[in-house]
Amino acid sequence: MRLKRKKRKDIKIVVGYKNLDRLSTALTEYGTIVKSEDCLDLPPKIYEKFYVDLTKEQSKHYTELRRKLITEIEGGIVSVKLTLTKILRLQQLVCGYLKDDDGYVHTVPHNRLDALDAILDETNGKAI
Repeated sequence: MRLKRKKRKDIKIVVGYKNLDRLSTALTEYGTIVKSEDCLDLPPKIYEKFYVDLTKEQSKHYTELRRKLITEIEGGIVSVKLTLTKILRLQQLVCGYLKDDDGYVHTVPHNRLDALDAILDETNGKAI
């Protein structure tokens, strides 16, 4: 650890680690690592992608927001200046809500919960 001088105060800056083996030994007294495959008889995880169609209102706002970087919803204006913000707003829109420039959150009708219900109805057994 080295000291850095800043306005009459010494600030300690971590520049490396030491005694890691001692730390590891001390921590084993208080905890342990157990992997789920060592103690649970679970089937392997299954990852699937499901695509859900946008509602007409979602599609309209999505297209406007993607093309013009601005859309109007229930009297509120949603504008986007940064690419990351644009991606965030598009994600929010497909999830069923959209925050306007004044911070008000507008709900947008969506099909996601209906699609989830249909998937769960088709599933045999429990869903986690």
